Amino acid sequence: EYNPFKHHGIVIYTEETDSVVFTKEEMLALEELDFTDNPFHNKIRDQYLIYLWSGVRKSDLRNLLAVVNPNTNKYAFRSEKTGELCEIPAFETIKRLGEKYQYNFPEPIHDTIVLEEIKKICKLIPSMNNNVEKKYTKGGINKRDIKNKYQLVCIHTARRTLATQLYEHGLPLAQIMKITGHKKLSTLQKYIKSD
Repeated sequence: EYNPFKHHGIVIYTEETDSVVFTKEEMLALEELDFTDNPFHNKIRDQYLIYLWSGVRKSDLRNLLAVVNPNTNKYAFRSEKTGELCEIPAFETIKRLGEKYQYNFPEPIHDTIVLEEIKKICKLIPSMNNNVEKKYTKGGINKRDIKNKYQLVCIHTARRTLATQLYEHGLPLAQIMKITGHKKLSTLQKYIKSD
C-alpha cells in the first residue's frame, strides 16, 4: 500500500470496507472489564468509551473533555472541523468516567495507540470474537474475508456505534446529525448500521 507520508514517519491507517458497530451489550461489557491491574489498558478503554458514548471525532475529544461536568444533562462545545455547536447528551457512562477521574481527565492517548490496543481489549469480550464477513475490492477483484469482529474495530467504529444506537432508540436523523456533527444526511446514513 502506497504511503506518501512514510518518509516522515507518519502511518496511514485505512478503514475496513465493511464496518462493524458495538451492540449495547458490548458497550456495557467493555465498560465492565476490570483493568485494575493494567492502568494503561484502563485509560485506553476509558478513552474509547468516551468515543463510543459521545461520537466525537478525535479532533474534538479535548473540547468535549473540557466541558464534561456533573451539573448538566448535555455537553456543548464547538466542533474543530465544522465550527458548529455540538451538544452531546450526558450519557451515564460519560458521567461515571467524569466521576472516576474527578473531572480531571488524563491527557488523551494518540489514536494510533488506541487503535492498536482497543483490538486487544475487545478480544476479551466473547461476542467480539464472533466471525464477520469483510467484503472489499482489490485490483478490480471482489474479495471476501472472514475475520473476528474485534479485528474490524477502528476509531470510527465508535461514531458509527453511537449513530446506530441513537437511530435504534428512535432519535430523529436531524437530531443525530447535530450530535455527530454531520452536515449531510447521506453521510450520516452510511454510518448507521442497523437492521
